[in-house]
Amino acid sequence: MDSFIIGGKRYDPETALILCRQTAPLEETTLFQSVKGAFFSVTVSGMDGTQTAQLLNRAQALEFLDANPCAVVEENYIKAFGEPEEG
Repeated sequence: MDSFIIGGKRYDPETALILCRQTAPLEETTLFQSVKGAFFSVTVSGMDGTQTAQLLNRAQALEFLDANPCAVVEENYIKAFGEPEEG
């Protein structure tokens, strides 16, 4: 996966923490947290391999995680947000 420059800052999936990877029939979207704490997602099209990146704020990142609970990397979630309370 390529790194992306958004707003004059580099976002590199190779050095970022993977929080969630959601796979659909024709695309895969991965939510990352950068080494400096920013959240971003990368979507890869299964049809032609096109990649798109998007910055997310904390609330948007949590919304993405809530929408894809089976795809959350729990260990990395705890690193990013702390231990979740028991439901």
